[in-house]
Amino acid sequence: MRLEFQVPVFKGGYYWRDMRDISEKVVMASGAGGNAVCRVLLPILEAPDEWFGLSLNTMPDNLFRTFAALCEHKEKVELEAAIADFAGNYGMLKASGRYKAKLVTREYGGDLYDGETLLTWVQASLDMHRAVELLDSIMRVEDGLGGTQKHSEALSLLERRIKWETSKQGRNFVRYENTDSHPWVSPMGIVDNIAGGDIHPEILSHKDEVLLPARVYCADLASRNLAGNMDFRIEYHPDSANETSLCHVYAPRGLFGFMWKQFADVLTGEVHLTECQNPKCNEWFKVGLYAKKIHSKYCSIECKNAANNAKRPTTRNERLRNLE
Repeated sequence: MRLEFQVPVFKGGYYWRDMRDISEKVVMASGAGGNAVCRVLLPILEAPDEWFGLSLNTMPDNLFRTFAALCEHKEKVELEAAIADFAGNYGMLKASGRYKAKLVTREYGGDLYDGETLLTWVQASLDMHRAVELLDSIMRVEDGLGGTQKHSEALSLLERRIKWETSKQGRNFVRYENTDSHPWVSPMGIVDNIAGGDIHPEILSHKDEVLLPARVYCADLASRNLAGNMDFRIEYHPDSANETSLCHVYAPRGLFGFMWKQFADVLTGEVHLTECQNPKCNEWFKVGLYAKKIHSKYCSIECKNAANNAKRPTTRNERLRNLE
């Protein structure tokens, strides 16, 4: 299996534009309304060829986590700056389906460029944030990562998010519930069905469990967001012996699809991540083949040294107590 795609990134960076303040012809793919819809991210161009292709092989292993964290910025200035910086490093989302670019402008000598609204970026980041939150909690509970406190916190979060209920007819159903709000999207949070009726009936026999519904909901989120954003085909490729062989090729249609593929790889166990045991870091890092050893506890030598130093007694009294 291999991934194919180069993300176009404009060298001049990106800027935000309020489309209510311009006179150029604007074609909206959906109705306008609210600041988050009218604020649009566009490339800064001085010449039509001022862009380069960023290979997927150069992308960070945890790019999907960086993207999920964008929605944690609540102030407009910080939020827009974080998104523009992310796009400047990795490109635009170029998503299909729910997050397809909502605005197209004719600018720069008549060339056609897609803009992506602030609402598109925030909603997409929130969706990933909810998925990552569940995934991290699942891994901490199943793998015992982070010690007793993190295990308890993760289990508590899953119990708040995964709700088992019984209808008046006595039928069980499960839903995902998140009432957290964001100032740039609907303040109502989100409620989504996980199982009930014809939807994942196999889950309903596991009454009051939270891990299985959480994992299935993560899989549903990944499937929804990969649909239309990832191509798959089988091609012939010569191997090292110059013989032809068949190879799976996954070709994301854009950065958005690539990040959800990263998430799906971790969810299914194709890629293994573990959490740094330095209490002041908690970064997730890749372990296994072509990465750190599977039993590694720290993401870097700096974190290993910092954690070891924190365990050492720092005062004379502490050292004496350890000798008793």
